[in-house]
Amino acid sequence: MKQGLSERIRTRGLELGFNEVAFSPAGRAPRAELFRRWLDRGYAGEMRWLEHDVEGRADVTRRSPWARSIVSAALSYAHRRADAGAGPGLTALVSRYAAGRDYHEVMKERLTQLGRFIREECGGRAETRTLVDTSAILERDHAGSAGLGWQARNTLTILPEAGSYIFLGEILTDIELPQGEPMEDRCGSCTRCLEACPTGAILEPQLLDARRCISYLTIELRGAIPLEWRERIGGNLFGCDICQEVCPWNAAPPVTREPDFLPGGAIQETPLAKAVSMDETVFRHVFKGTAIRRAGRRGFVRSALTVAANLQDGEALRSGRAALADPDPVLREAAVWALGRGGAADLREARRAADRESDPAVRSVMREGLDRL
Repeated sequence: MKQGLSERIRTRGLELGFNEVAFSPAGRAPRAELFRRWLDRGYAGEMRWLEHDVEGRADVTRRSPWARSIVSAALSYAHRRADAGAGPGLTALVSRYAAGRDYHEVMKERLTQLGRFIREECGGRAETRTLVDTSAILERDHAGSAGLGWQARNTLTILPEAGSYIFLGEILTDIELPQGEPMEDRCGSCTRCLEACPTGAILEPQLLDARRCISYLTIELRGAIPLEWRERIGGNLFGCDICQEVCPWNAAPPVTREPDFLPGGAIQETPLAKAVSMDETVFRHVFKGTAIRRAGRRGFVRSALTVAANLQDGEALRSGRAALADPDPVLREAAVWALGRGGAADLREARRAADRESDPAVRSVMREGLDRL
């Protein structure tokens, strides 16, 4: 009976559009101690929420003691990249996962439908709880235990048929379901992801220093981007796919069947010249319902200024002069750094802005950035 139920759940999950569905027992995640040591070494950077209730994150039964099984589901977002506009011949890169509708909502909708199916199959007697990545769970661990895929050297989960361009989601249930067979690591001797990372964020296989990761620097980091990483960000405006793009398992992944994940108009219709001068109202309006809202107006404009300098987008740098008088000191400093890498007129403007900066700490960073020219 239970085996039949798990097969029916998997079949329904595939009907809902998931690429794969697998099962593992609720309990302590296999790599929980590694996660704790990762936090202790400071690799999470400013993502302090990861330190809240570490034990609850490591063991889902601490918060949901009734849980007996975890249903892990994967949904592909693979598509041909369509990036933000820049100057002639230039491209500002946006991670594929953020090109369409915010995946949290899409995953929640699909998981809710699958959870409803589980309850119906059990005559309304099953308890379920749906989780997306904002919930406290070591989801890649459980996906690995279920045999959904394996954890690659860049720490992402790879599915044999879909690659690593996937979202993960879970359903906790009090129904005991047969556990899947963990999948063996199929990365072999490949080290392409480690070698390709511009900032060396992948310290060793399956060990990531988030403080160096371009996705962290352009999305999660709330303050100024450290000077040593700015040029290495290149054209990455929001997130980074480099370690996935070089992965052989992503050479030809099937295009997502989810239309909400296909590139939308918001980012494609936002040239850097507009991005560097967005105010809060415009930012919220343009990126409503997208994952780009995660960076906030400060983070997005800060990254846009950095990319404008790296791409030497003259129009964007001229528009970026407005940020020299922004109320936000992080954006004032980012504008000075960006303009300092432009032409002679931009450099003069940047130096004048640094000289009139009233905040001593910000002025110091401005001058350090200009001194590195």
